[in-house]
Amino acid sequence: VLGAQEIQFQGSVQVEDLINSLPQVFANQGGNLANGASGTSTIDLRGLGPNRTLVLLNGRRMPAGSPSGPVAPDINAIPTSLIERVEVLTGGASAVYGSDAVSGVVNFVMKDDFEGVQIDANYNGYWHNNSNNQMQKLVAARGFAQAPGEVWDGTAYDLSMTMGSNFADGKGNATVFVGYTNTSALLQSERDYSA
Repeated sequence: VLGAQEIQFQGSVQVEDLINSLPQVFANQGGNLANGASGTSTIDLRGLGPNRTLVLLNGRRMPAGSPSGPVAPDINAIPTSLIERVEVLTGGASAVYGSDAVSGVVNFVMKDDFEGVQIDANYNGYWHNNSNNQMQKLVAARGFAQAPGEVWDGTAYDLSMTMGSNFADGKGNATVFVGYTNTSALLQSERDYSA
């Protein structure tokens, strides 16, 4: 179980980064997939495929993410600032949830009593020094352009605002979330080992 405080300390711009930091998760569709990406972010527990992982939102199944990509749910639709906790179950889940959960279940539990105003801003990127001489020689031998020396790229920034208030003596809550995320492309040609 990942709690809200752990999520906040990690400072993940996207839910996929938060989930991919767990040891039982195999990185699948998402921002780090270069070829064949559908624009969705999916979860793949234990490397058995995203269609074998059941993704729940407050205990209810999430719908398919993209009609043109994998039929697994797109976790880009989940705002990081509204996650109260993430529950991951990898053993025996199919006995409870059926064949959709052969590799396990991930349940996103959302905050249902948010009060106040919260503004979040995150910025990140990758620093890399392209100094792999062996790979640079291979790239040069094939006549391809060399990757730049020292780079700061693949930047992503996220700005979001969450507002909420309880009403009817705490029996109800209204929450509004607005967010903007921009992730810069990072091409294979920008790295010496993949150019």
